[in-house]
Amino acid sequence: MARILFVQPSVQPPGGGNGVAAWMLQALADRHEVTVVTCTAWDPKAIDAFFGTSLAPLRIEHRRVAAWWRPVLDTAPIPLQLLRSALLQRHARRLEGSADLVVSANNEWPLDGTGVHYVHYPSRARPRPDADMRWYHRRGPLALYYAVSDRLADFDAADVRRQVLLANSTWTADVIRRVHGADARTVYPPVAGAFVERPWSAREDVVLSIGRFSPEKRFERVIAIVETLRKRGHALALTIVAGGGGAYGRRVRALAAGRSWVTIRSGLTRSALLDLMGRCRYGVHGMVDEHFGMATAELVEAGCLTFVHRSGGQTEIVRSDDLSYVDVGDAVTRIERAIVDAEHRERLLGHLAALRGRFAPAAFCTRVQEIVDATLARRTRAA
Repeated sequence: MARILFVQPSVQPPGGGNGVAAWMLQALADRHEVTVVTCTAWDPKAIDAFFGTSLAPLRIEHRRVAAWWRPVLDTAPIPLQLLRSALLQRHARRLEGSADLVVSANNEWPLDGTGVHYVHYPSRARPRPDADMRWYHRRGPLALYYAVSDRLADFDAADVRRQVLLANSTWTADVIRRVHGADARTVYPPVAGAFVERPWSAREDVVLSIGRFSPEKRFERVIAIVETLRKRGHALALTIVAGGGGAYGRRVRALAAGRSWVTIRSGLTRSALLDLMGRCRYGVHGMVDEHFGMATAELVEAGCLTFVHRSGGQTEIVRSDDLSYVDVGDAVTRIERAIVDAEHRERLLGHLAALRGRFAPAAFCTRVQEIVDATLARRTRAA
């Protein structure tokens, strides 16, 4: 049994990254002495209820960062995630000596020793993808922000290359290689849930699109796809499940308001979402260069015939050109063929059914345990 220091800004729901962190903790706390260091409160019962883990009964020590910068940054009107991460990394360097291994699920970390770090998308891939850019990302201030954050983190590329890096997709691993010249092992995120088994005949002619109200999710593209299909005589409805809001959320709601066949739902419980996925026939994801796509993986696990943009790590989920599109017109063509050609549709459904189960939490936990144990063994030999 080793002493594991798991350092993470937050493990609280919601958020796909926090879900990965929760399941990494599940894997580690089952066989090691784990201390969790976060910037937020720690409520394992809430984590378990949302992500499907069983952390509450385990002996996990929690420490909340008690530093001057935490309450100061909490008052800021913008997220400042990179700055928060840099300060947390600096804090982790000071704690390294108290543990046998530092583990995180918050992208690549430059540490003095070797740690294990799960990368959703490299934080130092710059310039950032258009999907990450917001109104406050102005070129001059952004360059200064990067420089200050890197200085505070004491960033050194050699330190990153010394870490054991895990990537959420092979596509992300390729980005890590380009940015850092470091290899990363693909460990797909866990997809948890009691997915409802329901035959195609018992499902509704509804397209389901899931995400948050943020411009990169491109819900207006999904609306355009379904609207074109309806004009071609296919009586499809569209349900968008999204949280958040802001200007983009208002724009999507305005589009939906003029289309009676579009429904927007927010604040669903996990069980209600799983039931909804089990009742819909189709899933469509609009984002370009999604790093993995937890919603896409869930739609596939739920038995939806799911179409994604031909980019990013999401193509590794569906693994078929027939289920990936390049633009609205291409998506319409591919979905329409699945609607009118029963033999083709059954072939696609069989293809996706054969892929289900790849993202089971048990397999994820086993892989994390193997990598952590191997890293500990190497460190012991080196010492």
